[in-house]
Amino acid sequence: MAEPTTPAEPLPASTSKTPSQRSTAAQKSQLQQIGSVRDGLPNEDTINENTLEGDPPNPAEVGEHTEQLSDVSDGEDEQAQRTASRNALSTWYRRIQPLIRNKRVRVFAIINTLLTILNLVLFIGCMVILGFLIFEAVEVSNRSHQDKPCIFQWTEWSSCPATCATSDKPPMKTRSVDHSSIIQARGNIYKPCPKNLASRKDFAPCNTHR
Repeated sequence: MAEPTTPAEPLPASTSKTPSQRSTAAQKSQLQQIGSVRDGLPNEDTINENTLEGDPPNPAEVGEHTEQLSDVSDGEDEQAQRTASRNALSTWYRRIQPLIRNKRVRVFAIINTLLTILNLVLFIGCMVILGFLIFEAVEVSNRSHQDKPCIFQWTEWSSCPATCATSDKPPMKTRSVDHSSIIQARGNIYKPCPKNLASRKDFAPCNTHR
C-alpha cells in the first residue's frame, strides 16, 4: 500500500532586489521626503537619520589656527596700505614734476611764499596790537570804577607887583587853577569838585620888607 505524500511547502520568495527596484524605492523615499518638507513636517526616516557621523569636535581645537590666519591677513592689509600710499605719492610727484621744472612756476612759488610769510607777520602784529588795546581798555575800565577824589593843579605864582611894602598891606601875588588839570571825583566816597573851582584864585603876600 502506497504511503500518502505530503504536499510540498512553497519556497519563500527571494528578498534580493534588482537595481531597478532599488532605484525606484530610493526615488519614492526622496519623493516622500520632499512631500513631507513641503507639508512643513519631516517624516520619521528623516528624523531618525544620522546627520553627523564621527566624534564631535574638541572645543579646545576650534579656532586653533585663527591667530595665525589673523596675523597673515593683518600683514597683507598693511602691505596693501603701504603699496597704496606709495602709489599715491608717486602719482602726486609725477603730476607736480612738470610744474617744478618750469622756471616761471618756481618764481611764482617763491613770491607766493614770501607774501604768505609777510601776511603771517602782519597778522601776528595786528593780533598783538589788538590784545594791547583790549588790555588798556580793561585797565581804564577798572580804574574808572575806583574811588578817587577831586584832583587839580595850581598854575605858577605871578610876579610880585611891588618891590617892598609901602603901607600896612603888603603886596600880594596870585595863582589860579589850571583848567586842564581838573579831574572830577569818582565813586561814592569822595565829594565832587566845587563848581567854581575853575575860577578859584589863591593869594599870598610878597616883598613884605620896607
